[in-house]
Parts: sequence; structure tokens; C-alpha cells
Amino acid sequence: MNGVQPASTLAAQRVPEGYLLVALTGEWDLYNQPELDTTLQEAVAAGERRIVVDLTEATYIDSSVLGALVGARERLRKAGGGEVAIVTDEAQMRKIFEITGLDGVFALYARLEDVPAD
Repeated sequence: MNGVQPASTLAAQRVPEGYLLVALTGEWDLYNQPELDTTLQEAVAAGERRIVVDLTEATYIDSSVLGALVGARERLRKAGGGEVAIVTDEAQMRKIFEITGLDGVFALYARLEDVPAD
């Protein structure tokens, strides 16, 4: 292995449990955050009301990603309600949500299996 980090990826799919699952891998920051923001905007515009963002394979997120998540929550609120939930089992990632107070805004789950079905 040459030490090169794998590319950051985003995969979005509607799951049988009744929500849109958006899974991020790798590092997410100002440079690739627009892909996340577009995905979240399109999901809300298409009528999704429950979005789960899986960060278990994400290695880094910055404040622009937090901004995209907050923006999605606000768009859901304006569209009549809904929720954005976060899945991460990594202590440092959870700490980002705690330090910013966003652990009181988003439901945080340690595992995807912990997210309740509709």
C-alpha cells in the first residue's frame, strides 16, 4: 500500500426500514461537501422525510458538512417535518456533535441496526 487515502464516496439509497440512507466514506470537507448538500436537497425536494446519514466509514468531517446536515434539517422543517439522524460509533466523530451541541439536534446512533424502522 502506498499510503494514499481511498477516495471519499457517497451512496444514497431508500431502505426497507422507511428512510433514505446516505452513507459517507473517507474524508468530507469543503471540497466535496457540495455533493452531500445536493443529495440532501434533492432528497427533501423528492419528498423524503426521514434521512439517516451513516458516518461509520467516514474518517473526517468538517463544519461545512455539519452545515449541510443542519440545512437539510431546516429544509425538512419547512417542508412540514421530518428528521435527519446520524450513525457513528467513533468517539471522536460523536464528540464533534457533542461539542457543537448538535447531539441535541440530531438523533445519534452507534449502529445502523439501532435506527428504528418506520
